[in-house]
Amino acid sequence: MVNATKEEQRPGGAIRFAWGAYQQLAAVLGAFSMAVFVGEVFDLGWHGILAKLVGIWSEYVRPVAEWLLDWVVWPFNYFFDWHVEIPLVVRDYLSVGLILALSFLRTYRSEFSWRDAWGDLVLMPFSRKASMEDRLVYGPYSPVLLPFIWPITVVLMMVFLVASRDKGMLYSLLPVLYLGLLLAVNAWLL
Repeated sequence: MVNATKEEQRPGGAIRFAWGAYQQLAAVLGAFSMAVFVGEVFDLGWHGILAKLVGIWSEYVRPVAEWLLDWVVWPFNYFFDWHVEIPLVVRDYLSVGLILALSFLRTYRSEFSWRDAWGDLVLMPFSRKASMEDRLVYGPYSPVLLPFIWPITVVLMMVFLVASRDKGMLYSLLPVLYLGLLLAVNAWLL
């Protein structure tokens, strides 16, 4: 039996193109989720076509996020007769965190297997066998924790990117880079 070389194991050009297009689309969606959140927190006035795009996001994506989070708090509302309503800013914050978590998991998965991604990123912060150093290194990148601590994780990713020049980390940070581009275009449209 002959083992395939690395080049023979790589996917074809169409698959690589489709994967790259998917990464760019996911990064743009992440940028718009962050733009909506930043616009909500800092009361940015979006101008031109950006105002329309943010309006589309608000009209079509926010209701889905609201439905998902309502589903999460439904047991408390139903069983304990509570009335818990998640504020819009918190919904936007958690949406950004979830999109960034999926972005990081997607990038990490492209370099390793799903088994490694699941074991290292999801389970590592909660594993008794993991050392404290491993928990501190992998913990902020866990898809379980990332939706809640994404601003800290983004800063850590930027530091890691500058220190290591890791291309995978750059792909994870594309939504942040595209957000910078959106903010620059919005300032130019003033």
